[in-house]
Amino acid sequence: MRAVQGAEIWATLKYFVEENGWEGLGSDLHDRMAWARTCALPEKATEVALGREAMAEAQAALGRLLHSQSDDVTPSLAGGGRSRPPGASLLVLPATAASPPERGTTTTNEDFRRRTFELTALAGLARCPQVVFPLPEVDLDSNDATERDSNQPLAASFLGAHGCDWLLLEAVTSLAKSHFKMP
Repeated sequence: MRAVQGAEIWATLKYFVEENGWEGLGSDLHDRMAWARTCALPEKATEVALGREAMAEAQAALGRLLHSQSDDVTPSLAGGGRSRPPGASLLVLPATAASPPERGTTTTNEDFRRRTFELTALAGLARCPQVVFPLPEVDLDSNDATERDSNQPLAASFLGAHGCDWLLLEAVTSLAKSHFKMP
């Protein structure tokens, strides 16, 4: 499936890179784009096709898990929004695989990055909408708060079924308005 990711990255960004030149890319991005370009080569076509089949299977499985089919999403008559598909659910996951680096950290921890990508790849793999939602600081004097270092951000990842983008956005917006101070 990494070949699918690379082929799609190259298909999306190749004109930008070719028009603006490779020399403007940082070394890490240059290396990733060079790898992505190889995924679009004819000799990778079988690997990309197999990856796409696996992605379709993941999308179907996650759709079953979330009790939703994208065909069930119909425009709502009130307000121009979308109606909730029967039995549609959201999946809530941690936004990172481990405690995130402290705010202001500029170095990249490759193990942390890899593990977080493994966790967050589910949305891309299954072509599902995902929102990572930062959570507010907790009051450590509260009885139901858990202690954590105030320099570390805290976030949750919300995942919706394929085609249920509006359901996900409406749910996260509703959560934000009802539980957090929002302008």
